[in-house]
Amino acid sequence: MAPEKVLTAHPLGGCVMEDTPEEGVVDPRGQAWGYPNLYVADGSIFPTALSVNPSMTISTLAERIAFWMIHGREMEPGPPNAG
Repeated sequence: MAPEKVLTAHPLGGCVMEDTPEEGVVDPRGQAWGYPNLYVADGSIFPTALSVNPSMTISTLAERIAFWMIHGREMEPGPPNAG
């Protein structure tokens, strides 16, 4: 008897990113509304399923959130310590 395989394909939603705390759980920087320094950087911040495989989108958004946590600003072209 073959072992059963468990598969979870990109769970999305649950900690939705929105512009106001009334509409979502985290702000556009991934920080939880009302909880300073608590960030969410995974697929749960997407409000709905994407039409394509979300792996690259999740990775890119997580990198942007991590950059914001470290540098306190948006990413810009050039070296990360410039500006």
